[in-house]
Amino acid sequence: MRYGEDHQRALVDAVFDELPEEMSAAADGGVIRPRDAGAMDALGQLRDDLEAALMLIKHPGFVDERETRYCVGIHHWLDEAALPPGVVRHRATAYGMAPYLVLTGTGEQGTPIVSTTAPLPIRALAISPSPNGRAATESARDLLAAYGYDVPVVRSRIPYRE
Repeated sequence: MRYGEDHQRALVDAVFDELPEEMSAAADGGVIRPRDAGAMDALGQLRDDLEAALMLIKHPGFVDERETRYCVGIHHWLDEAALPPGVVRHRATAYGMAPYLVLTGTGEQGTPIVSTTAPLPIRALAISPSPNGRAATESARDLLAAYGYDVPVVRSRIPYRE
């Protein structure tokens, strides 16, 4: 994790140092064509680099919280029908329909999409600062238990500020 602003800037700068070369590789005569596989590969690499960098940036106020961040992206620019049905699901939110993935433990060797589920390797859950910390902790504990997890659920020591 990068908590200090100088370290965060260095990380972002490292990603963007390669931007001219990656954009050049993505461009064809100065125009990026969204359905061109080469352009999508180059832009995909830039996206992956940005996601990796952003997952490492965290506010210094959370330096005491240990966590694992996991980011999953499924992009299907070239062949819309390539994903099996039901991989990307949708739910209603206050902002409209939002796509989501159901994560599962490891499945068949070497495949990113599996047809059978396995438990995730959850070892503990930390509840972030909240005005309803006690209720959130109990609700999370009940939810985990409903899915067969018996792991510690702890509230953050950081006080909630409105």
